[in-house]
Amino acid sequence: MTTKTHFTETELCHRLKSGDYNAFNQIYQQYSAGLLQYGYNKLRNREDARDLLNDVFSKIWEIRATLEINLTLKSYLFTCARNLIFKQYKKEQRHDDYMVTLLEHVKIEYNHTDYPIREKQFRDQIEEEITKLTPRIKEVFELSRNEKLTHSEIAEALGITEGTVSRHISDAIKTLKQNLSTYISLL
Repeated sequence: MTTKTHFTETELCHRLKSGDYNAFNQIYQQYSAGLLQYGYNKLRNREDARDLLNDVFSKIWEIRATLEINLTLKSYLFTCARNLIFKQYKKEQRHDDYMVTLLEHVKIEYNHTDYPIREKQFRDQIEEEITKLTPRIKEVFELSRNEKLTHSEIAEALGITEGTVSRHISDAIKTLKQNLSTYISLL
């Protein structure tokens, strides 16, 4: 018969640093539900929240030998989660910037006699794909691209968080990229 031993936070940290999987498992059991809820509150997507939870604990296990916790284990884990969320937002922003640059590049570099026709077809295709977005994502995307509002201005105008705005814009661009990829390759 096995008994589950519960350790103090300090003991858990020391045991984790030495590679004790039982200590790691106890940390997971103790903090995973809270971290999952935190991730969902910030990302508004259950799958992304689960990925975040896995990333946090993978990172903790990976760096366990050099782990230095200055405050509490709980604050360390939540800070790690917050930093991973920020990293994801930055990645999405780079992706958005890439798509804008790509579209500008296509517009500038393509200079054939049928350019005006192809440009109109491409714009029409983009508009058609935008109409297929969900109403809220479409609204956020159009405020960003057509009205040139910042994420904070959109969030304030619609009564949503900046994270939600970022997620909607990222979803819109991802959808447009997927649906327009064939068309772009023909240009």
